[in-house]
Amino acid sequence: MAFDNRRLTYGELNQKANQLANHLLKVGTGRAAVVGIYMDRSEDMMVALLGAGASGVGLANEVKLTAVATIPLSATDLAIILTPFILGLLRWSWGQR
Repeated sequence: MAFDNRRLTYGELNQKANQLANHLLKVGTGRAAVVGIYMDRSEDMMVALLGAGASGVGLANEVKLTAVATIPLSATDLAIILTPFILGLLRWSWGQR
């Protein structure tokens, strides 16, 4: 898989997606939880979509993130909203850069 000048093998993509999936399960999102994905097309978006599995829902990037951030998750069916920043923090906590 390639985005811009970055290339990932399917094995690397699978490893990153599995790390995210395991983290989502560990924090209690569960298999039936709906995971919002708010990011542009990128390597991170592919990792998020694969890691969230069938429960991943793309959120329109036309909506400003500040507007998305003001919606209480309890008012939606979303368990979490993944953004490039959140994914970066998770990657940092896993020891990846």
